[in-house]
Amino acid sequence: MNNLHSDFTDKREEQYGFHHSVFTILFIFCWICYGNGPLQAQEVRFVQSLASPLLINPAMTGDLPGRFRVSLINRQQWSPALGAPIESYAFGGDAKFKINGEKDRFGLGILFFSDRFSTFQTHVNHISLSTSYHKSLSANNNSILQAGLQFGVGQRGVNYENFTFEDQFDGINKYNQATQEILPPNSLANPELAFGLQYKARLRADRLFYIGVSGYHLIKSQVAYYSKIINDNVPFSKENYLFRRFHLYTGMHIERQSIRYSPSFKASTQGPVSELSIGGTIRRQFYDSKISAIHLGTWLLGGNNDDGWGMKSLAAMIGTEFNGLIIGFSYDQLFHDYFKGVGGMVAFELSLTYIGNYENDFTYCPTF
Repeated sequence: MNNLHSDFTDKREEQYGFHHSVFTILFIFCWICYGNGPLQAQEVRFVQSLASPLLINPAMTGDLPGRFRVSLINRQQWSPALGAPIESYAFGGDAKFKINGEKDRFGLGILFFSDRFSTFQTHVNHISLSTSYHKSLSANNNSILQAGLQFGVGQRGVNYENFTFEDQFDGINKYNQATQEILPPNSLANPELAFGLQYKARLRADRLFYIGVSGYHLIKSQVAYYSKIINDNVPFSKENYLFRRFHLYTGMHIERQSIRYSPSFKASTQGPVSELSIGGTIRRQFYDSKISAIHLGTWLLGGNNDDGWGMKSLAAMIGTEFNGLIIGFSYDQLFHDYFKGVGGMVAFELSLTYIGNYENDFTYCPTF
């Protein structure tokens, strides 16, 4: 069923050198990423982050309990407060290929995501290709180091048709005059590059540990619309670079007969904004039912903003599995709704994941 054997503890001395090397690599990667000057920007995010793994770490490409995976996730947030939701969705697919006998694996994947706010008709689109290599570090395949690379193109735009300016006012009650504003092109494209590492180890026969780190937007990208205008009379900044985004996460999943416990922790940072997530899921497998398993999960999310650090929201998730199809639904709400009288700051997510040729291999990380 899987190729990580229970004699891991007997090989502890043999594995120590591998573990020390892996954590050294992870530390150096974090130092390079975080010590390279200011970071910038905020963008699409999902509470069910592992339902779209290529947004978290390219090293997860092909990291699945089957031969291939197709996933779709949609998030709608703050609709009651804004009148129209900020909508995000991601669609991706990846597959794994075994090489070097049964030990090493090679992954390929594709990802598309979009972030839209209909009130101002703004959008961000992104498409990328991912590749990864999963290297076994021991003779019995009890520890695996994964490295992944992702490259693609991002595109952002805004619709000017619903914009009005002061010089368009006709003096009575309409904004129907021609504007003299110097408007830049309303679409920009930029290259994308991401890199990530992930390490997994079987600690015991029923226990798997994993840790990963990744960096996105590693290419310095100009995202100021006015950068396209060659006019010294424009009184706006012509430079605005996309903030780099970094993730550090760790967790375990523990098997107890038909139940899998998966505690997890994730830290993300992008420019002046950081976010922490702590929680986990429980997966209950059924052997005599049409539903093969159910998932329950909850996460407490914190972070920093103008008010400083603090707990920001609470999220809950329920999911079900049926013949390789995994459906997840989550709900999260900002604490502002409870303590500061601000209403409507809620979000809903729906995720669909199909895993082909399901292997139920304990080597792999949780779905949600």
